[in-house]
Amino acid sequence: MTTKADVKKIDLPAATREGLTSHLQGLLYTQPNSPFLMLVIQIANLENFQKRRPAHIVQGLFAEVGAALKAAIHPSQYVGRHQSGFAITLQSSDVGVVDVISKKLAALVTYTIRRGKYNDFRSHWTDIIYEFLHPNSPGILFPRVGWSVYPRDGNTPMALINRALFHLKELAR
Repeated sequence: MTTKADVKKIDLPAATREGLTSHLQGLLYTQPNSPFLMLVIQIANLENFQKRRPAHIVQGLFAEVGAALKAAIHPSQYVGRHQSGFAITLQSSDVGVVDVISKKLAALVTYTIRRGKYNDFRSHWTDIIYEFLHPNSPGILFPRVGWSVYPRDGNTPMALINRALFHLKELAR
């Protein structure tokens, strides 16, 4: 488990959204004819988790998941925060294996969440009581992965991001 001293307090949502957009814009400018994959990994039920946990625990979760993703992805590829998760771009990848890659990354994020005991209800009586009081709103954290492929799913950064987010919501149904 990450302690308060291990994590720097950083507010990233606006900066990372612009970082992802500028990164995609750079890819479209420098390599206009080569396809690439963009994956968006969102952590489901994060809003409930943020309400019930201190900020340093939430930042620790993002730090651990980000470190695991950066260790798994080649350093030349983009891995950054986006909304309630991460965005990844993979250049020079076969677009036919995007499902396999997304499943493996989801398994990695699930393993990281379990290893950090962020879903451990044995030590938090408030979580156990919350589950009994609100049975239809699960508190378990789990990843959802959406993806888009350039140029098939769009030619602008926002079109690619929106398609990946739409794919993520489509798979959640």
